[in-house]
Amino acid sequence: MKIRYLIIFLLSAVIMASCSIKDDLSDCPKSGRYIRVHFTVGESYTYSKAIADEDLNDINLYIFDESGYFVAIEDAVQIDEDDYYMDIDLEPGLYTFIVWANIIDCSILSHEELIPGETTLNELLFEIESDDDNVLPDIPSSLYYGFYELAEITEVDDHDFYIDLTSQLYTINLWTRGLENFNDDFRYIITDKHGKIGFNNTVESDDDIYYVSTCERDSDGQLFCTLKILHLQENRQNAYLTLMNVDRSEIFFSANLVELILSLRDYGVTVDFNRIYEYNIVLVFGADMEVTVYINGWKVREQEGNISV
Repeated sequence: MKIRYLIIFLLSAVIMASCSIKDDLSDCPKSGRYIRVHFTVGESYTYSKAIADEDLNDINLYIFDESGYFVAIEDAVQIDEDDYYMDIDLEPGLYTFIVWANIIDCSILSHEELIPGETTLNELLFEIESDDDNVLPDIPSSLYYGFYELAEITEVDDHDFYIDLTSQLYTINLWTRGLENFNDDFRYIITDKHGKIGFNNTVESDDDIYYVSTCERDSDGQLFCTLKILHLQENRQNAYLTLMNVDRSEIFFSANLVELILSLRDYGVTVDFNRIYEYNIVLVFGADMEVTVYINGWKVREQEGNISV
């Protein structure tokens, strides 16, 4: 019997020793729980922005307790093929996870320092830096947001949480057709009303802000440009698109941008600002400066000429 117990003891020692030196520890007993937060990007429709690996950088995970108080910020992202994740350590309890990607380099935060147990989620704000005329000159190439409410952490269980990141930037590609070649300076301007944005992705102020792009010309002398803008929302129809001849101080076209995009629904086209982030808009000018508007290939409006000073 003693020999039998000795053999069992020796075999157990060999197994434990092999676990300590093998690269693959999947067959070994786990020494403790893990908490892993995965970041995913949902499927998108035809005209949505393609998401490249370099877009998902500077991911910041802000952690708040069940009362909304700041706990910690994590930014140590790991990449395993198509999986972006963070391993974190938290005491048992309920937490809210807020994720912003690429927010640090393009915005002003309302708090220079986040104090655990004192700073609350509801008081945290940010705004994209603007110039003295409220023009946003430097829009980031990408900006993503995600959240997970009531993440429950227990004492012994392993945890995997999946947070879907959604783009907060919209790409508006603009062209003209049939516009007389004035050889003047033209600009596309999108005017909107949002300044400060809450960390929970709510608009907290109605300050006027402007997205401005000087137009280029194609080989036919027609105008084209691309504007990136924030926070297109169906329930916030404040964004106006304007084409202005700067040299003559004349407005050649102006319309509510959200209403134009929502007009696609009249033709059975899906409009979902949470999943479609790119819109191609063509303004076709007639002999009397009337404008026919096409969005993503669909004719959505015919508008009389409205050149005004």
